[in-house]
Amino acid sequence: MTRTDIHEFEGDAARRRGQSLPGASAGFMLLLLIPWNAALVYLDIAVGGRSLPGMLWVGFIPALAVAFPMEARLAPHARIALPYANWLVWSAWVWASLVWCDVPGLRAVQDAMQLTLPIAIGMFSSLAVRRSDHLETLLRSVCASGAFVVAIAVLSRTGILARLGIATDDRSSALYAVLVGAVLLAHYPPRAGWAAMGWAAMLLPALVTGSRMATAVYLSLPMFHPRLSIRARLLSLVVLALIGWTVFQSAGFQHRFFGEAGTGTLAQVMRGEFLSFGRFENWPAIWREARARPWLGHGAGYSAAFVPKVWENMTHPHNDYLRVFLEFGSLGFVIFGFAAATQYVALHRLALTTRGAVRRAYTAAMLGWWGFLLTSLTDNTLVYNAAYMSPLFMLVGAAYGTAFHKPREAANGLGA
Repeated sequence: MTRTDIHEFEGDAARRRGQSLPGASAGFMLLLLIPWNAALVYLDIAVGGRSLPGMLWVGFIPALAVAFPMEARLAPHARIALPYANWLVWSAWVWASLVWCDVPGLRAVQDAMQLTLPIAIGMFSSLAVRRSDHLETLLRSVCASGAFVVAIAVLSRTGILARLGIATDDRSSALYAVLVGAVLLAHYPPRAGWAAMGWAAMLLPALVTGSRMATAVYLSLPMFHPRLSIRARLLSLVVLALIGWTVFQSAGFQHRFFGEAGTGTLAQVMRGEFLSFGRFENWPAIWREARARPWLGHGAGYSAAFVPKVWENMTHPHNDYLRVFLEFGSLGFVIFGFAAATQYVALHRLALTTRGAVRRAYTAAMLGWWGFLLTSLTDNTLVYNAAYMSPLFMLVGAAYGTAFHKPREAANGLGA
């Protein structure tokens, strides 16, 4: 730990003392619910036949509509700090696709909302999170919700939830574990021990659920930490390789890779000789359908209508890049790809050039963004609104918001 790191840590600790949440608005309190809604997805709770986290997610739409003008009136000096131009172009393209959509109706509208609501949350977060102590509270909320997910994983593994008749959504919980792991790793340095122990604990949900891609991405996160030295990176590579090998050899993951065949090797995985659960078999058909309308695509929501025709019991392509090309064409793919790539580059640069709580938030957002880009290769992360994209954009917006408003915070004696 460098002298600068110690100074920043002590400064942040000093600012956390005193009032707990001075000046916190109702909009900020709304943001604190987002990590907990993501954690609740794990339990797959239904009320009246409808998913409780899903209903809460729908509730964010009118809540944001009310919170935006309220926040603007409460803090006239505040601005939407998230650079949103690229994302507005993407959002406009998504909603414009309803004009030529091959599946008109509520399903198309629902998918368009799923794809664009996280962007609105990011914009609002950059408006409502303006102080370092509030940003720290938001990061702690994510970590606390992660502890809840770990507890649920333990209860699931021991069979307690099954005996209580409580179902779980394993895929969503594994993805959210990736994002929480990113937040925990962002505390390195100066809290290296705490970050390592928290990261190790959050590996449990991925292991319990048997999610192969989420586990692989989770294990890769430390390697992409922007402030890891070359020596620490090499050491991490060795340790993570050993952990990965141990996980791969476990009975649960061997079954996920090779099914009833028993055991297999990494060489077989490299040759593609493992269970893809229909991905390798059905992606070509989805690709051919995408090429039928190569420029504009088939419109938002088309995946849910077409995928079941070629892939039994599935409504998603399990590859978000293929989804974007299918629904929004080459033009939409370029718009989305440019926005996603430039966002990652910006977060990486800001994680290296900022300090304190803002740096931790940028680092968490950058690592979480990396997790999004990788898991999207074999999953549907882009439409996991409640479990991943909304909390991810919340982190991105909060980092931009605090960084933008920090001079005013310092002038008022509220931060460094």
